[in-house]
Amino acid sequence: MTGWRLVLFCVLLWPAWLVGCDKAPALSPGTAPPPFQLEDLQGKLRRFPEEGTQPPLVIRFWADWCPACRNEMTVLEQQFQQRKARGLRVLAINVGQDRATAQRFVEERGLTFDILLDPDSRVAKQYGVVALPTSYLIDKHGKIYKKILGETAADLSAGLLDSLLETAP
Repeated sequence: MTGWRLVLFCVLLWPAWLVGCDKAPALSPGTAPPPFQLEDLQGKLRRFPEEGTQPPLVIRFWADWCPACRNEMTVLEQQFQQRKARGLRVLAINVGQDRATAQRFVEERGLTFDILLDPDSRVAKQYGVVALPTSYLIDKHGKIYKKILGETAADLSAGLLDSLLETAP
């Protein structure tokens, strides 16, 4: 695809394709997020929930073609570095792309949190993702604390992460 066609696909058609005709679950604050299993960049099968990814955590859906994701992932890395000692975990789920594309993006930005691959967008559909980036903040009880759709200002997302960590033991 070239130029305006790619933009048209990304803005108008891709969200419709992603959701399809399936009914997305009502994922709202106070509900448990659906469990899933996906491969990480090294090919290891990761399960959520699982040891090492216990709440509080951020589940972030992203793709490299998404302009807002480029900035958001860099900001999230900075915020993760500032808060990982306080227990913050991140599962960044690449939606609809291959391993090499995701790996290149991660290396270019120096991302250190967990990257998972959802090449067929199965988990994104399960979570009702209709736009990227989409994030779910999961509290210490394993429940959804907040859903964030689209790009968020760095100071606002920092405040949300601090509030999430304050809910932790």
